[in-house]
Amino acid sequence: MIPNLDLDRLRAYLEGELAPEEESTVEARLKTEPALADALIELSRADVVLAEWARMAPPARVLPTRRRLVRPSGRRERHGSWLPLLVAAGIAMGVILVAAVATSEPHLPKPQPTAAQGLPEPEIVKPSPNRVPERPPLPERVQVRRPETEAIPVPIPAPPPSPAPQVPQPESPRPAPAPAPTPAVETKTALARLERAEGEVYAVRSEGRQPVRAGHDCLPGQGLETVGASSRTAIRFPDGTRVEIGPNTKLTAMKDDAGKNLGLERGHLAADVPKQPEGRPFVVATASGDVRVLGTRFSITASVDGTRVEVREGRVRLTRRGDGAAVEVVAGHYAVAATGVAMAQKPLPIDDILLTPANATLSGDEWRVGKDQRASTGLAIETHRHLWRAFPSPTDPAYLPMRKYTSVVTYTFAAEADRDYKVWIRGMYVQVPGRSGSHGSIGLEPVTGRFTTPCPWYSKTGENGFMFDFWSNRAGYWWIGGNEGTTPPVWASIRFTRPGTQTLKLYATEPVLIDVVWLSATQKTRPEDGQKGPTDPAKK
Repeated sequence: MIPNLDLDRLRAYLEGELAPEEESTVEARLKTEPALADALIELSRADVVLAEWARMAPPARVLPTRRRLVRPSGRRERHGSWLPLLVAAGIAMGVILVAAVATSEPHLPKPQPTAAQGLPEPEIVKPSPNRVPERPPLPERVQVRRPETEAIPVPIPAPPPSPAPQVPQPESPRPAPAPAPTPAVETKTALARLERAEGEVYAVRSEGRQPVRAGHDCLPGQGLETVGASSRTAIRFPDGTRVEIGPNTKLTAMKDDAGKNLGLERGHLAADVPKQPEGRPFVVATASGDVRVLGTRFSITASVDGTRVEVREGRVRLTRRGDGAAVEVVAGHYAVAATGVAMAQKPLPIDDILLTPANATLSGDEWRVGKDQRASTGLAIETHRHLWRAFPSPTDPAYLPMRKYTSVVTYTFAAEADRDYKVWIRGMYVQVPGRSGSHGSIGLEPVTGRFTTPCPWYSKTGENGFMFDFWSNRAGYWWIGGNEGTTPPVWASIRFTRPGTQTLKLYATEPVLIDVVWLSATQKTRPEDGQKGPTDPAKK
């Protein structure tokens, strides 16, 4: 509550009765004392209300809007408590509201000073009985003196306006919803690329699967699936790792976390893995076991019953998921990870061996590996130079024995001993313009075995070789099993003298393209032209 002394000073401040030093003191306090500033505002409002009430009251009750009682000494009289002022202000506010509402009653003209006050008598104009006197205008806003930092206008309350009739407004069209922001597409580096895709091959992602063709980039987190007995695909990694994926096979998400990782949910795959960097193995995970590879050729078959891994070259480690039991599997052996089956490697009954350009080692300048989409793997071994060498003959001085050739293709693989393997080579004759009489032929030598069927040509020289001849009999790629120039053809079979790693050499004699070499203990008849190996359904 503000002391009476402070209220008196505020009243004097409003009426301009303070000395300059006192005004400065009051203004300084108004800036720092919110309660004192609020009291100043209330006093100014009361003065305004009293002034308005005096203006609208009858002449007999005219009160000056401002009055100043001055003592002879120039000091203002004390007015006592401010409570009567507030009561008077409340009465005046009521009079104003009544006057605002009762607009139909005539208003008295504004009072003028009387003769008793030393002024001439005002002229009183009586309103006509048929004319309603105009309502006196409300006073403009009275500016109350406040500190220099702020001027507070105090408006006289106006009667509330009559509500305007509500006119229905037409509904404005709703704005079209903003288009959904396009999600940012994360850029990923491809892990591998599809070399070929036959039948129904799909890329499997979290949002579903999508058909793919050769040349498709396999991204991290993506899988692959082949559907149907005639569907297959092959992928190649930048380091040369190649994975053949058989029919009705599903690979789950591929990753490159501390090494290449593939998930095999079901089906069959065969992989040719070059030596991997230390600490970055090639891993294939199945429901029943994991296969870790540092560099080898192997195949895996996964089913609900277990996982079987077969190693052609090098070695792998197979670990069973259920109990962590593991076994090292070397070339020419296999192992099975399944419940209730001992974790041990066993000699591999090798029925089929498929040798591709990726398995070949080339020396000299007579052979090279080139791209050919007609070949089963997209690659073919071709003669770099057009050669026409003399056929094996003990009397022909132009004949050069195989062991004296400086350019050779060498295959290394695993096979069983004392077992007959039929040899099928898928190749194509290369026609040389202006040259006739060429058949398209190569010479084959099993370094670690012997042919069980004598060759019509190399038997004359006593060499351990076989002439594969007459690819010129047909156009395009097709399979021959030996010498096709005789009736019936003479087909070759090899028997290796010891188990394990074997070596086979191929020599150029005439222009030809070589797709794959297939050694089989089960394929006794010529494969179909479109068949591409032992895992091909056309063999079944």
